[in-house]
Amino acid sequence: MFAVATTSGDVERAGRMLGAAEDIRARKGLPIRSPLSFFEPFLERVLAGPDASRFETARRLGRGAELADVVEAALA
Repeated sequence: MFAVATTSGDVERAGRMLGAAEDIRARKGLPIRSPLSFFEPFLERVLAGPDASRFETARRLGRGAELADVVEAALA
């Protein structure tokens, strides 16, 4: 969802999705980045762009979001 939102230019949705995914992985004791991760180029592009601060704000919000809210947002 992060990559799709990033590609479509929705940096706030991308931030929320990535933040939520990072939070879930951390709570489960999984590494934040796996060897099979493909999102790094998308992340680098967003962080280098003009909307980086909006993205990071949304990412922080995603980390604290309720799982049900994240799922609902992903399906919307």
